This record gives sequence, C-alpha cells and structure tokens, in this order.
Amino acid sequence: MYRMIETRFVPAIVNRSRLAMFLVKVPKWLYRTPLNRWMKKHALLITTTGRRTGNPHTVALDYFEVDGITHVLAGWKGDTDWCKNLRAHPKVTVQIGAEVSVGKAVELVGAEKEPILDLVRAKMPTLAEFVDPEDAVFRLETI
Repeated sequence: MYRMIETRFVPAIVNRSRLAMFLVKVPKWLYRTPLNRWMKKHALLITTTGRRTGNPHTVALDYFEVDGITHVLAGWKGDTDWCKNLRAHPKVTVQIGAEVSVGKAVELVGAEKEPILDLVRAKMPTLAEFVDPEDAVFRLETI
C-alpha cells in the first residue's frame, strides 16, 4: 500500500519496501554528523520505548511548532512502529539540534488535530493530498 512516509527527505510516495525503510533512516544518521545544525531546522530525533521489547528506538521526524509547542504527525494512519510505541509508552526523549529534553507525547483527537493537519498541508503542499484526517498527531510536552 502506498502512503506518505515520515519525513520530507525521501520520496513522498513509496511502498513499505526495504529501500523505503532504509531511506527513512538516513535523516537519523545525518543528525549524528556536523549537518545536525541544518537538520534541526527540519527534523527532530525522538526516542521511544519499544512496546514489546522495552528497548529504546530513535527515529527522525518532521516537526511542527504551533504556539511554541512541538507536534509530530504519523502517516499511514498511525500504523507506524514509533506511533504504536508512543501509544503504549508516552514518555519520550526529544532532540532538536543539540538540545535534548525528556517529555511525554499526548495524542490529539478529533478537532484538536485539525489545525496541525492544516499547518502540515500549508507547509508541505506537495504532500497535502496525502495528509489524511485519520493520521495520528502528537503534542510533545516537556516534563
């Protein structure tokens, strides 16, 4: 099935092939290089606790700031591993540039997530048609 993937750094429409899963990991690797100054303008690193293993898992995600609050969007209608992990264990570690903070993720429902989805459509018009109202949106709150 074809869906929007989690970051703008790889092609917008891909199937869940091995190549696609490899490309999704590239921004995480770039974050660990001197390019992290550039990457912090576009993506954050979020570390979740695995719902089955309890091990930490880190992914790079686009993020959107609304009134100083950071939000992330899970494509595939929330059917991503990091999204499932957040639902099971909402405590997260977030890195934006060199700044690392611990917090919790709160999933927005119904009308709460509409302004965020509208913002995503406005900021990334090439992906606007793939933003689904059923996609999961999380607000990242610092503890």
